[in-house]
Amino acid sequence: MKMKRVPTIFKGCGIRVHCLKCRSEVTDTCLMKGKSISTCQNKDKHKFKLAIHVPGTSCRKRTRLINAATFDAALVELAKFKQELLSNNFSTSRSENAVVLQSDFYEQAQAPVLVQNNIQIIEAPKIISPLQIYPPKFLLVDYIAQYLDFISGVNTPFHLMRKLSRDHIKETERVVERFCSSLKKNNYNLEILDLGSIGQDEVGIFCNYIISDLKLSSYNKHCAIMKAFFNWCIQIKDCDIKNPFFKMRLTIAPQKEKTAITQAEFLALLNAITFENGKAVLPNGKPTNHYHPWLPIAFRLALETGLRAEEVVTLKFNNICELKKGVTAFKLINLKVWRIQTGEDQAQINKYVKYVPITSSLNDLLLECGYLTHQGTDKYIIPFPEGSNLNYIQDVISRSFTHYVKQVSPRKIEYKDLRKTYITAITMVLGDKAKLFTGHSDDAVIKKHYLADSVLMAGLGNLNIFGDCG
Repeated sequence: MKMKRVPTIFKGCGIRVHCLKCRSEVTDTCLMKGKSISTCQNKDKHKFKLAIHVPGTSCRKRTRLINAATFDAALVELAKFKQELLSNNFSTSRSENAVVLQSDFYEQAQAPVLVQNNIQIIEAPKIISPLQIYPPKFLLVDYIAQYLDFISGVNTPFHLMRKLSRDHIKETERVVERFCSSLKKNNYNLEILDLGSIGQDEVGIFCNYIISDLKLSSYNKHCAIMKAFFNWCIQIKDCDIKNPFFKMRLTIAPQKEKTAITQAEFLALLNAITFENGKAVLPNGKPTNHYHPWLPIAFRLALETGLRAEEVVTLKFNNICELKKGVTAFKLINLKVWRIQTGEDQAQINKYVKYVPITSSLNDLLLECGYLTHQGTDKYIIPFPEGSNLNYIQDVISRSFTHYVKQVSPRKIEYKDLRKTYITAITMVLGDKAKLFTGHSDDAVIKKHYLADSVLMAGLGNLNIFGDCG
């Protein structure tokens, strides 16, 4: 006997399969034998069961067992049952769980009759598509489009606005696209796929796609982004669904080596920055050149401040202030903490300040960049061309570092390792107090300690990260 099943895309639609023998819902496992449901000997006792939630209640439902032989026929009965409940204000005219006769999967209206040459011609009944009866309630592709707009600030209510970085938005776009690709590869119809029908099977397909097909080292980030998407659907859009990623067990990624560039490697890197060494070929086959005359200053500034790339490119001479006589520092906005906590609320910006001490070697670099001439001006410290897009400059610095460092070291060294090198150096001098100048403390700690700890900055005045790199 053919098994009665509810297709994956219709899970949660209000149709279930009930066993009259064990008086329970049919799952993948037979309740009586504890084996696969395909081995069940009571398939003739399996009936489709309709279950409709009663509006205004937390868990009350109206149910009905039906004799429909196919799922398509059960869909027709579901539509009728809904209409009956609506017309009776959700009070059933028949006793609940009554077994009703199967309806044909056709329109019940009188078929039109044509008369030609005294011969009656009856048109064939029109077949009703299941999607006409029960269209997806929460269409996946629609909610993905709305979510991408939401995180980009498009049609986002002001109080829910959270300004995310360009890289995070792009990463989210890639992840949701990969999620759709994984399901499409497994013959899911994305045009009708409902959020409520996505469960553990679909999560498993996605994870396997990430590991096996894309050969990515970890799916943790992908699952975290998809979990955030479903949380948004539930909490912001009020979708009556469960988050399939809620119980997701993330892999334990191997701890990455804390790489710090050595003095010899850094000096070799600076010497390698030439026009000839900058030549490269892009993946599309086009030639390019990573050389820019201001790159040595950019790399040295990143090493001497320990700032992230987006902060390094924004450094100006008027960011330098004197905390006390002989103690100077960069006064900056802690961009990362500011965004996380305020969503880039300009009214809150002055509450998220951090300081970067001017060390001996950093002071030498600033003098080389014309500090005595440009002191207090709005001029950028890195002498890139005026009017340049800062996002573009940030990308150039990162890509150029990767290109040149490969020529001087066999180790895998990344641009962000300059920040690790800086933090390592000041921690050796300050110990736990170093966190006050790395941006890892919360705002309250910085505001409470930075003036008192200006003495610590004075102690850093003679610190050389790598000595003379000029």
